[in-house]
Amino acid sequence: MMKTKFLLASLAVLSLSLSSCGVGGTEENPSPIISIISPSDTLNLSDSIDVHIVYSDDSGLTFTEVSLGTESGGNTVYHFSQRGISGLNDELRFKAIVPSTLNITGRNYILVKAGDEDGQESIVEQSFVVLDPDTEKPQILDAQTNGVLSQNPSVLFEVSYVLQDNKALDELKIRLIEWNGSLGSDIYSHSIALAGQSNAASYHSIPGSSTYQAGTSFKVKLEVKDAAGNSSEWLLPDIYNVL
Repeated sequence: MMKTKFLLASLAVLSLSLSSCGVGGTEENPSPIISIISPSDTLNLSDSIDVHIVYSDDSGLTFTEVSLGTESGGNTVYHFSQRGISGLNDELRFKAIVPSTLNITGRNYILVKAGDEDGQESIVEQSFVVLDPDTEKPQILDAQTNGVLSQNPSVLFEVSYVLQDNKALDELKIRLIEWNGSLGSDIYSHSIALAGQSNAASYHSIPGSSTYQAGTSFKVKLEVKDAAGNSSEWLLPDIYNVL
């Protein structure tokens, strides 16, 4: 998908791993060739991203536009710049600053446009992944239940929780698991998106259902992960029964 700032472009987009080259125009009048050296592949989270792009053209380079943004969690452009380039060969190196308020962990993209003196233009897009070196696990500070799980849809079984992470919580999964001296199959499972919060305290209501078998014993398990992929779990000690 073409990202913000480049919707007017009409030429080809090529995306390759490690480096990308964009070629357009015609055989007699080719458009600029763009090679993205970095960012590529995978890099660790920091406050800036090293950008290195190499350009070539048969008639003479004139300009380039560079955009970086997030793909994970929606398209947020965190860098856009327009710069002059010249000659038959040129290169661009700079550090793209990442706003301190933006979490770019996950899949990102760099999109580069270049033009030449003949009016030809090329566009190249390349994806890369930003990893958070954070290794601290999220914490489940508290978890409690209220009510009963039954076959009656008007009766609610509630699971409350208090969660915390040093950076950004990602997802909580609540599981009700059959218990017969050991854990069996899930009789219920639900995931809750935590949207990068560092703290979360709430509850989840589970209505009764005729699909639950009366007398079934089960345990409640909470599994939480953060944006860096660290995870923690808590198996509540109580044994419950479907009524």
